[in-house]
Amino acid sequence: MADVATDPAPAATTGSPREDVPKDVEARLKRGREGLSEVQARRLLGIEFANGNHFSELSKDGTKVTNLSTTAIALGGEKPDHRVRRSNEIISPMLKRKISAATQRDPDWESTGATSDPEDYAGALLALKLARAGYNTWKFPTAEAKALWFAMVTEEAFGRANFNTNVGPFEDVSQHPEAEVEDPPGSGEYPNAGKPDPEKPQWKGRGEIAVTIYSGLEVLWEPGVDFEDARWYAVEHARSIEELEDEEGFISVPGEKLRADARTANEGRTIAKEKKGSNLCMVTEYFERPCRKYPKGRWCVYANGRKIFKDDDYPMVDNEGRVVDTPCLRRLIYDVDGSSDRAKGLVQQVIDTVRSYDQAINKQSEYSQIGLVAQLMAAEGVLLTDPTDEPGLVIEYDRSLARGEKPEWRENIPFPDELFQMEERAEARFSKISFDEDVPPQLESGKAINSATELSRSAWQRFIDDFNRFRSELMSDCLVIAQNKYGSDRLMKYQGTTGWESVGDFTGSDIRGQTDVRIRSTATEMQTRSQIEQRIMQLVQVFPGVFPPEVVIEAINSANPEKLIQGYEEDVGRAHRVIGQLRAGTFFDQPDRPALPGEEPLTTDLRGNPMVPGWLPRPFDSLPILKSAIEQWMKTDDWERSEPLVKEASLFYYQKLLDLEAAQEQRQAEQQDETAEEQGRANAAKESPPKESPSLPATGGEGEGE
Repeated sequence: MADVATDPAPAATTGSPREDVPKDVEARLKRGREGLSEVQARRLLGIEFANGNHFSELSKDGTKVTNLSTTAIALGGEKPDHRVRRSNEIISPMLKRKISAATQRDPDWESTGATSDPEDYAGALLALKLARAGYNTWKFPTAEAKALWFAMVTEEAFGRANFNTNVGPFEDVSQHPEAEVEDPPGSGEYPNAGKPDPEKPQWKGRGEIAVTIYSGLEVLWEPGVDFEDARWYAVEHARSIEELEDEEGFISVPGEKLRADARTANEGRTIAKEKKGSNLCMVTEYFERPCRKYPKGRWCVYANGRKIFKDDDYPMVDNEGRVVDTPCLRRLIYDVDGSSDRAKGLVQQVIDTVRSYDQAINKQSEYSQIGLVAQLMAAEGVLLTDPTDEPGLVIEYDRSLARGEKPEWRENIPFPDELFQMEERAEARFSKISFDEDVPPQLESGKAINSATELSRSAWQRFIDDFNRFRSELMSDCLVIAQNKYGSDRLMKYQGTTGWESVGDFTGSDIRGQTDVRIRSTATEMQTRSQIEQRIMQLVQVFPGVFPPEVVIEAINSANPEKLIQGYEEDVGRAHRVIGQLRAGTFFDQPDRPALPGEEPLTTDLRGNPMVPGWLPRPFDSLPILKSAIEQWMKTDDWERSEPLVKEASLFYYQKLLDLEAAQEQRQAEQQDETAEEQGRANAAKESPPKESPSLPATGGEGEGE
C-alpha cells in the first residue's frame, strides 16, 4: 500500500484481531454507493453498447439492465425466427478513431516552473527528461487509452499515481542477528555487519511508479458535492486475493481468509457478491482529506467488511513530502451535467441513434428474406423435382398437369428506399452527435465547409484540452513521487534528438521541486500532415533566415513543428549551465579546448595544437541568447547578493560576449562590402551592347495614299 506519502509498510501483521469498517466511514460509503446507483445502470448500458450488445435496455425504474433475446425460438431462444436482431458495429470503430486521434503523437512536455534560478532550471530539465523517459516506463500510453475509453463509455475516468513496492528487483533488507557482535572480542571487527539474516530474510522490492485508471463505476464521493470540493473519496475495485495477502503490511486475522466477492464490470462492480471460480476480492480504498480531526487526513483500506492494512496519511503530498489538501484522484469527463455532480458520456448520447441504425439495417435483412428469396411458381403437383441450391440441378415438371404453362421464377420485390434513407439519416445523426462527421454533402461553398469543420473541431478540441490537463496532472504527480522515492540506482532512457539517451546519474532530490509540467497544445492538436507542413512553412516565412535548411527538412519529414525550436532550447540550456558555473565559482576552472575555425588561439598544447579557454563561447553558440540570459540574471537579487568574484567573472564574460558580437557584426559588414565590390567589378567588366541608331523618318512620300 506504499504510496507518495509513506515509506514501505512493515511485514504482514499476523494474529491481529478483526477490525470492522468504522461506522462513520461505512455511513459515508453507503451514501456514496447510493449516489452512484443513480447513474450506474445507464453506465452499464453504455458498456454493453460499446462492446457490441445493442439489444440491452434499462428496466422501467432505470436501475437495471435487461437483455433482449437474440436467439431464435427454433434454437431455444425467445426471438421470433423471422426477426433479425443483429448488433451492427458503429460505436466501437468510432471509439477507436477518437482514441487514436487523441494519442496519435507522444506528448511534448514543457516545464511551468516560474523560477529563473539556474539550479532550478537544471532541476526542471531533469524533470522533463524523466517525463519523457517515464512516459513509457510508467505505462502512460495504456493508461491514457483506458482513460479515454472510460470517459466516453462510463462517463468518467479517474487516474492516480502511486508507488508500487511489489516491483523488483528484490533485495534482502534483513539484518544478521550477530551484525553487532565483535569477533574476536576486542578486535574492533564485525564480520557479520551489513549481512542479511540467513534464516529470516526480508525481501523488499525496489519499487516503481505506476498509474492506475478507474472507471466511472469505481469511484465514490459525497453525493451532491462537486468532485473537486469533496472532503472524501473512495475507490472500490477488484484485486487478486493472492496479491493482497502477499503485500507488505497485510493484516492477517486468525481463522479468517479473504473470500472472492468481486463482480465484473458489466455486472456492477459496486455490489459485492461471491462468485464461483473467481479469485478477486472487492477492495475499498477510503481517502479523507486533511481536516481538524485528521490534520494529515486518512487513507484506509478495507475488504470483506474489515481493515486489511494499517491506516495511513492522505496520499497526496508536495515536493517535500508534506500532505496537501487537494484531490488525490485526477478526473477526466466527456461532458458536463449541470444538474448533477456526475458527468455525461458520449456513448449514452448516441444509444437511441444506434438503435435506429440497427433497425434500418436489420429490417433490410428481414426484407431480403421475403423479397430476395428465389421461389418457383407452379400449379400444384406440377414439379417432379424439389428445387435446391445445388448447381446444375435439372428441375423436372409434368407437362400434362401444367396445361401448357411452364413454372416460372417469382419476381424479386424491390427494397423500399425508406429503409436506406433511414440508415443514412441515423448514420448522419450519429456522426453529428459524436463530432465524427465529414463535410455535409449539402455544403458547397468553401466558407460554409470551413465553418462546419471548425465547429466540429472546436467541440472535440475542448475534450482534448481536458485530456491534456488530465495527463499533465498525472505526470506531475509521478514526478513528485520520483523526487520523494527515487534513489541513485535508476537507469532510465528516453527518445532524444540523437536517438535513445540516458537520463544520467540522478536522485529524486535533484528535481528541486520542479515537478509542474504540461503538454504543449500544438503537440496534441489533431492535424493532417498537410496542415502541419503548412504551419512549418508559415513559421519559416515569418522568420526568414532563422532556421537552417536541414532543420526545416527534418521538421517536415517528422511532421513535428517543435523540431524548429529544439536548437533554441539547447542554447537556453547552455546559457543556464554557464550561469551555474559562474555562481559556483568554477567558471574559469574549465580546461582549454581546441580552437575552432575562425577563433583566435591564445595558447598551444604540448603537440602545438592551437587552444582557447574552455569558457569561451563557441562559434555555433547563440550569442544573443547567452547575452539575454546573463542580462536577466544580473537584474536579479541573486546576482546582487553574489560574491564580488562572481560579479567580476559575470561582468567579464558579458563584456566578452559584447566583443564577440561586435566582431561578428564587423565580419558580416565586411562580407557585405566585399560582396558588393565583387558585384560592382563584375558589372563593370561586362561588355555593354552597342546602342542602336534611331530610325530615320521616311522620305520621298513612300506609303502615301496607301
